Amino acid sequence: DLELVQLREALENAERQLEAKSAAASNAEAELTKLRVQKFEFEHALQNVTIDGSTKTHKLEEDLAMAMINVQDLTSALEAVRYELKQAQVEKERAIMEMNNARRQ
Repeated sequence: DLELVQLREALENAERQLEAKSAAASNAEAELTKLRVQKFEFEHALQNVTIDGSTKTHKLEEDLAMAMINVQDLTSALEAVRYELKQAQVEKERAIMEMNNARRQ
């Protein structure tokens, strides 16, 4: 039955998308963790800088600001990937329901 074949293909496509988006979300979460560690290290380094190191302090403050921006950007990207992941899951479930309905007919 052509409709059943098309539904199976849609399901397989949804599953592939779900796997890809899950991998992307895992990668984004790992990167976010890495950036959070960097942020902590920058904050710690700033606390240990003496008054004589004002140039170093300025550089570390710039690095910290950049790390915080990167964390915000990555957090936004992660949220977008999570949203896409939910959409792919919904499409997969819809394809399963359509395939089950087609089988019943």
